[in-house]
Amino acid sequence: MDVVSYVFFFFSSRRRHTRYISVTGVQTCALPIFTAGELTRLKRLADTLSLDYVYYPGIEAKETNQKNLMDEPVYYLTVMRLISGGETIFNTTAATDDSPFFGNYLRLSRLKETLNLLEGRWLPILTGGGMDLLVIAQAFAVSFALLLLPMFLKSGKKGGSAPGWLVYFFLLGAGYMLAELVFIQKGILALGSPVTAVAVVIPVFIGSSALGGLVSARFGFGFWPPAAVAIILLVSAFMIGGCLDPTSGYSGRTQYIFFGLTIAVTGFFMGMPYPLGLKSAGGASGGMVAYGMAANGFASVIGAVSAPFLALLFGFSRVFVLAAVLYVIASVFALRLANTTDNK
Repeated sequence: MDVVSYVFFFFSSRRRHTRYISVTGVQTCALPIFTAGELTRLKRLADTLSLDYVYYPGIEAKETNQKNLMDEPVYYLTVMRLISGGETIFNTTAATDDSPFFGNYLRLSRLKETLNLLEGRWLPILTGGGMDLLVIAQAFAVSFALLLLPMFLKSGKKGGSAPGWLVYFFLLGAGYMLAELVFIQKGILALGSPVTAVAVVIPVFIGSSALGGLVSARFGFGFWPPAAVAIILLVSAFMIGGCLDPTSGYSGRTQYIFFGLTIAVTGFFMGMPYPLGLKSAGGASGGMVAYGMAANGFASVIGAVSAPFLALLFGFSRVFVLAAVLYVIASVFALRLANTTDNK
């Protein structure tokens, strides 16, 4: 339904804000568009109050900017740009289940213009997502320094594969946290409550990962454990999206069971690459186990604070895909590290 067919905007410079009259119950299909008589009464009301027309269905540009004169009809031009789908300084995209951020009004591509419009005031930037970026930068800088400083102090005792191990464990930690937080967000849609979603997702996810780590002793370190996780993440993203769709036709109980099984299976396989990596790193260099655990913990912190910010920019579905990409990269590093270990 074309919502703009049910809206009449008018403007008063004395009130210093845009006022609007909209027909209630826009969501009902039986609602008629403004009749000629209704438009006439609304125009008469605006004329009585010395208000300028901004928009109504069928408005012409010459009807605007008649009483409260401005250099140009900025409100009319802005509304028409929004209706036509043109880009504005602020992000006016509607919030969705995949990106449920009602305060996401900043466009990074128009940040300079936004700052000029705000006359250098940074508070709206910080509340619109800038604070998340500052937290990520602080956590990254401190953790990065604490992780690498000991390695530089004892660089002579570490083999040439040390950076590869750090990257491998970092990718596992970041990918794991990104996936877990996306599962929590999907759990809110499935279970209807943030508290319930956290109470279900975290125990099931971590518990199944522990089982996966226990079973991982039967497998060898290499390319396929993290690669398999990447494949399962992509399949899980596709299946969860279809099952949790309100129009899917599945009952609530079926959705709950399917969601729980998806978390358990995904968590089970995601629990394998980490202990396999620790075992192999311990065989290559005993000191790398501690550094690997530190890198994984570092990435867990960064992943936890980065996931909401990345979802703010790209949506939760793409964050899920990013987690799979990180595991693909980890599988490449695992292959190289396994070959290096075998050659020793």
